[in-house]
Amino acid sequence: MKTNYLLQATLLLLVASACLIAGIFSVYWPWPETSRELSHTPLPYPEIASGPLFAALFLLLAALLISYWYQKKIGQQYQKLLQQQQEYTEHLYRSEQKFRTLIETANDAIFIADAGNGQLLDANRKAEELLGRSAHELIGRSLTILHPPEEAEYYIHLFQEHVRTGGIDTIEAEVIHQNGQRIPVEIRAGLCDLGSIRLVHGNFRDVSQRKKNQETLQKALTQVAESQATLQAILDRTASVIFLKDSDGRYLLVNRAFELLLGKNSLEIIGCSDYELFPPALAALYHENDQRALQQNILEIEEFIPQPDGLHTFLVTKFPLLDLQGMPYAVAGVATDITERKQMESALRENERFSRSIINALPEPLCVLDQTGTILAVNQAWMQPPQLPFAQIPFGHLQEGSNYLKACCAEESPNSPSRQFAETISKIIRSELSQQSMEFHWPEQRHGRWFIGTITPFQSDGPLRLLVMRQETTRIKQAEMMQRHLTTVLDEQVAQRTRELQRSNQDLQQFAYIASHDLQEPLRQISGFVQLLKRRYHGQLDEKADQFIDFTAEGCQRMQELINSLLGYSRVGTHPIHIQPLVADQLVQRAMENLHLTIQESSAQITCGTLPTLWGDQQQLVQLLQNLLSNAIKFRLPGQIPHIDIAAKPYQNSWIITIKDDGIGIDPTHQERIFEIFQRLNSRVSYSGTGIGLSICKRIVERHNGWMMVESVPGEGSAFSFFLPAPQQTNEEAEKFSSSL
Repeated sequence: MKTNYLLQATLLLLVASACLIAGIFSVYWPWPETSRELSHTPLPYPEIASGPLFAALFLLLAALLISYWYQKKIGQQYQKLLQQQQEYTEHLYRSEQKFRTLIETANDAIFIADAGNGQLLDANRKAEELLGRSAHELIGRSLTILHPPEEAEYYIHLFQEHVRTGGIDTIEAEVIHQNGQRIPVEIRAGLCDLGSIRLVHGNFRDVSQRKKNQETLQKALTQVAESQATLQAILDRTASVIFLKDSDGRYLLVNRAFELLLGKNSLEIIGCSDYELFPPALAALYHENDQRALQQNILEIEEFIPQPDGLHTFLVTKFPLLDLQGMPYAVAGVATDITERKQMESALRENERFSRSIINALPEPLCVLDQTGTILAVNQAWMQPPQLPFAQIPFGHLQEGSNYLKACCAEESPNSPSRQFAETISKIIRSELSQQSMEFHWPEQRHGRWFIGTITPFQSDGPLRLLVMRQETTRIKQAEMMQRHLTTVLDEQVAQRTRELQRSNQDLQQFAYIASHDLQEPLRQISGFVQLLKRRYHGQLDEKADQFIDFTAEGCQRMQELINSLLGYSRVGTHPIHIQPLVADQLVQRAMENLHLTIQESSAQITCGTLPTLWGDQQQLVQLLQNLLSNAIKFRLPGQIPHIDIAAKPYQNSWIITIKDDGIGIDPTHQERIFEIFQRLNSRVSYSGTGIGLSICKRIVERHNGWMMVESVPGEGSAFSFFLPAPQQTNEEAEKFSSSL
């Protein structure tokens, strides 16, 4: 087409050039004068026949030809260009419509931004829905409007890095809705170079639901894992052996008991078959039972498993697991070691045989009855020929299967021993009586013979049974009569001896009181003269004489203390006591007042809990508490402040009072010895005293019909406890105090 245009243009130029040359030639050509003469017809306008005019006409003609050609060709070209432009415009419109339809119908939010400044140029409908803003609000704004303000700097850097590298990245981010809600999205960005402009397009996919689904899935997986862990923990804490195998016999799950049974961990067991874990013969038996379980519903069998001490018997319950189509795909099993039960059953059978032999060896006749009175079993002694009338002594004579009650009631006399015995059996069967015994006497020889018939009901996982047994008690009766006679004689002797001991104790107490009282006068004289001798001659004699005088004075003082202690010990036993209700808090307070100086000097700390009302003699109970507190303060570790705690707890409708210290403690081998009179465990140099204080305490408690004890650990302290019984009227008060503790 282009070649044809060039050819036509060339021809037209040649014609125009010829016309131009002809015009020029006509102007400058020397026409002969005879030329006009040759013309016989005159011209209307003779002036145009001149040469220049003719040339101009030729030029005009050439110009018109050229103009016409150009107008025609240019018009054709313009029409073609217009048509091409229209087609291009329509194509562009259709492409834009396809592009707009594509991005508007996309499931993702699509943003287009200028790669140079990050300015948003376009956004689709999903983008408007994602951000809650119209495209008009977004176009022309920076891409930072898409993200939370505090993360704008990060996303600008990410955008610039993406533009610089030109890569396509997929990232997870957050966009912010107009209402402030943060929405997780997945962004896939791409770079488009259009020559004059570079664009970045990004697909924003809302992954909120996916995140929720992932969280839900993660929670579900966590719950499944927890459930599996819980199930495994439950299985591991189950004493029974539990396992799960697939249809090929390979283990899928085992519990801790199974691991202990084989001495392997679960990792070594799972995936293995019985042939890899047990002897071939046993493995084949297990596999056969598994196949039976897969074909049946539940299979309960006994299987043997080797253990270090031999084969153990297990009661195994196997059952199939079914899939959704109801087809078995695995077999589960629960096994319980019944080796001991088997051994016990064997032992029970042996014991039954042994017991039967023992029962048969018993000389006393016995039989076992059911609830109807029918004899179920008898021993050999029962089957011996009777030597006594059944009406009087209803034992023996009857065999198994006979009705014992009917035989006893066959006697005509309603008061016969056999009928009375039958009535007693009937009452026991009706649960009106429990075990009963009846005595039977048969007058024979000098004193006659005695028998006891015992009816013992028993029930062991079955109906009621009665054991009827006869025992001859003639010798026992004779022994009882002899014992009663001897007891009467012995009681008289004991009463007489008791009276003598009481008189002796009274005499000893009186003697101790008088002796200690009468010894004080000569002791005071000796002590007085020794003190006088010490004041007048101390330092005037030699050193040994002074030492002898000091020893004598110290001995007199110790003797005085021992006499006073002995006198106090005697008074505890001779002083009449007046039992009355006493508030224990007030007794402790009086004892602490008596020890005021000792408590102050030692800085002792005494704590006292809630104490009840005690019954006893006020003076002696104060002395009891005072002695125990004094010992707790005295026997402390060097340089230590004593801590003493007084507490009470209910016991047998009364109270146990405990005084606990943190002192030196008492060796367990000497804890009984400390309550004996004048017994000391420590030297007088370390701890003062006569060793009679705890003896007095024990005597006071025993006079109140109570008891006293000590618990101690050497180096950690001691706890002295005493119990004083209370009269019956204090029960209500004891319960009230007990509920308040």
